[in-house]
Amino acid sequence: MAIIATRHLPLALWTVFCTVLLLVPSDSFGSADEQIEALEEIGHAAVIAVLALLAGRSLEVGPRTLRRAAALGTAGAVVYAVATEALQELVPGRGWEGIDVVASVAGAAAGGLALLALRRLSGPGGAPDRAAPGGPGL
Repeated sequence: MAIIATRHLPLALWTVFCTVLLLVPSDSFGSADEQIEALEEIGHAAVIAVLALLAGRSLEVGPRTLRRAAALGTAGAVVYAVATEALQELVPGRGWEGIDVVASVAGAAAGGLALLALRRLSGPGGAPDRAAPGGPGL
């Protein structure tokens, strides 16, 4: 049971952090003139990328499930991003912005790809993954 809690705890904590960050009323951040739009989009992408990576990591149970876990983590992060963007309509001073969704989807894809790349670079014991020809691999 401790292994399951350890595997899912980073995802749970990051999800709570993201939810609070994405649903805080806009007056908490200052006026729109004080914000740099590009940094906001980079922030959306980065937050959702980490979410996708952690979600994929929590779903991975072995080398044969890596691609499936990365795909499900990415899809889950996209659903989460769209849902929180829609919920922003209910938060004073916030609202749906298509560019935020685009940035979040790009971030989710980057997070899923990052999981695949990290697992490829650090196989068991930190060594590169060397699957036998024709055998299971990435």
